[in-house]
Amino acid sequence: MLHVLAITALFLAITVECQVIRPDCQEKCGDVTIPYPFGIGKSCALDDDFVILCNDTGPDPPKPVLYDRGDPSREIKDISLNGTLIKYNDVATDCYTRGGKSNQRYTARSLLHKFFYSTTRNNFVAVGCDTDARLTGSARNQRYVSGCMSICYSKSSVTNGSCSGIGCCQASIPKQLSQFKVDLQSFENHSQVWHFNPCGYALIVDKHYFNFSTEFLQKMPQTVPTVLDWAIGYQNCTEARKNTSYACRDQHSQCQDSDNGPGYRCFCSPGYKGNPYITGGCEGM
Repeated sequence: MLHVLAITALFLAITVECQVIRPDCQEKCGDVTIPYPFGIGKSCALDDDFVILCNDTGPDPPKPVLYDRGDPSREIKDISLNGTLIKYNDVATDCYTRGGKSNQRYTARSLLHKFFYSTTRNNFVAVGCDTDARLTGSARNQRYVSGCMSICYSKSSVTNGSCSGIGCCQASIPKQLSQFKVDLQSFENHSQVWHFNPCGYALIVDKHYFNFSTEFLQKMPQTVPTVLDWAIGYQNCTEARKNTSYACRDQHSQCQDSDNGPGYRCFCSPGYKGNPYITGGCEGM
């Protein structure tokens, strides 16, 4: 009896898994599942906004990349049907020699045109002991500027896990932030702190991932995971239901307006799980 139940449970799990993508479409790129409305190639995606490229030209395992004209090269870590996508973003860098001359500077940018950075999952973070970081972008079709300063004079004054302005500072980001650049400045070219902190860094990062370490004063990763909110189209649920392109395909699905920008998302009704964007995608639990 237990053996039969185990086989039944496995069958149900496989059935739900099969409903994540459209028939005849590639399910994974590397170890990342690509659920519809996303798809590898235009024929497998809802529309151009959800096209994923599977970069399999290098020696490493294939990596999924968001096909977006403004941000074409960053690896995707995870796509959730709950309306989030985790991808890697560059870290802005501002480094100096012992004598105070600039020897490395990189301005991080993002020019997404459809999806928005999650205001609940991300923070803007600056790392360094002589660091003035500024985030300039577009939010709700208006110019947005924010930032923070991080100052300290000895490594002993910096605490692991603390990001309150000594070695690390942070600021929240606004809703509907899709396009931005990160600029860094130094007050004294790190000349007073160079022996333990030759660079300043700034990044938008998933707060679930980021935990400040004093080791970051010496070196930060070049890329970090950030969270995007995604939604279907530009209409709310009421407007979308009037159209034949309404994306909540399963009869056991529900619609919810996006809370970060225009559009809507679909969810399986209580008691069901699977993919609400596919007919027959929501199955009873």
